[in-house]
Amino acid sequence: MSDIKKTKNVKEKSEKKHFLIFLAILVVGIAAGLLMGVISGFLTDNVQISDEVLAEVKLGLAYIVPVAAVVINVIVFVIALLQFFKIKKMVKAWDGDDEKTICEIEYKLNWPLLFANVMMICNFIFFSVGVEVCELPELQENIAEILNFVVMATFIISYVFEIIITKLVVDLEKKLNPEKQGSIFDMQFAKKWENSCDELEKQISYKAGFKAYKAGNKVCVVLWIISFVSQLMFDTGIFPVICIGVIWLVMLISYSVSCMQAEKY
Repeated sequence: MSDIKKTKNVKEKSEKKHFLIFLAILVVGIAAGLLMGVISGFLTDNVQISDEVLAEVKLGLAYIVPVAAVVINVIVFVIALLQFFKIKKMVKAWDGDDEKTICEIEYKLNWPLLFANVMMICNFIFFSVGVEVCELPELQENIAEILNFVVMATFIISYVFEIIITKLVVDLEKKLNPEKQGSIFDMQFAKKWENSCDELEKQISYKAGFKAYKAGNKVCVVLWIISFVSQLMFDTGIFPVICIGVIWLVMLISYSVSCMQAEKY
């Protein structure tokens, strides 16, 4: 009985400790929010970014973004292809029995795929920014047309390269693991691929997904703070806040619904 009481007291003390820490963080957060509001109000009233400065920044981006998009895409995709062909050589040299080698191959196969996926998102950003800044009236018409063409061509060609790298990786993975199913051109690819994975691979995927969910929640908080401050200081409007809120809600609801569905079975 005394052991039960001791355990109960330890739990109560731990709960009290965690509550005090949470309360301290809450107070600090409120104080930081108030301070941020005062600072943003001061900057809004006393610091004004002239239209000329903004125009110069946009004009600089009009030349930088297309060039950066091309250079970064070329570098990343060359690295991804070199990495893939290096892995392919390892597969050819593998004797079919060495577990250490196949584990290393499986690990390294993630890198070309990661490069392709990261560049896909970066190219969406490049495209959006490029379309915005390449339509500036300060640009000469022929230069604006060239820059627009570079942005759009880079976006399309990079997407083709992303598909190629993904297909190369998936096909090699299917060669190593014949039980893997699905074509990258199939709209149900992710589902078929998941169903063909063994239990260990599924557990790894689910664990990684949960970590991504937690990271996404933290990023949404930071982005909301940035967008809210920008709304007050730079008059960016409520649209960025709404977009972040929608992403946040989709993450939370999809995660919660998935958990509830899993618990039913």
